[in-house]
Amino acid sequence: MTADIIDIEGLGTIAGHFDHVLLDQWGTLHKGQAVFPQARDCVARLRQAGKRILVLSNSGKRASSNAARLASLGLSPEAYDGILTSGEVTWHGLKAHAQEPFIGLGQSCFLIARGGDKAIVDGLDLDLVTDIGKADFILLAGLDDSVAEPEYWRACLTGAVARGLPMLCANPDLAMFGATGLIPAPGALARFYATLGGRVTYVGKPHAPIFAAAL
Repeated sequence: MTADIIDIEGLGTIAGHFDHVLLDQWGTLHKGQAVFPQARDCVARLRQAGKRILVLSNSGKRASSNAARLASLGLSPEAYDGILTSGEVTWHGLKAHAQEPFIGLGQSCFLIARGGDKAIVDGLDLDLVTDIGKADFILLAGLDDSVAEPEYWRACLTGAVARGLPMLCANPDLAMFGATGLIPAPGALARFYATLGGRVTYVGKPHAPIFAAAL
């Protein structure tokens, strides 16, 4: 049985049926340069109608970092009720380690992050290791453009597969915009790890943990 799909002119067509609205960030509110004027107007109208708005993002960075970026692009934190990133959900999950997929990962973490950003593990009881051979698990939060191609990681990840290291991917996106156009995103590297035989779990959209956290 499949649900009926209908085309709508905008959220105003259906907003009356809901109390809460989840809005994706990239491509919905902006595409990297400025918040779309229509999106800013939509958010304002939703708030005026008494709706609660949560911005969602597959960013492997913490929510505060994304809120600051949204503000720089033209949408202040006061315009919506909260922002939830896959990086934020990952941080809280690793902090509590009370439910899957955050249970039993171990203490030693091999972190792959964009620009060396370690905010996703700040304040956590983890030992960061630079030698993947000493890691208990891999935390994939982001990728620098220069190492985005999965083949770059083949030798490193083949060894990790042989050791049975699980990978926790905090950004399931398959593609991202680089300086030269679309390039592989962390989700593509996670998928590559899975093809090598590695065990991967995901935190961001469309996977369950970020929606459970949103609720």
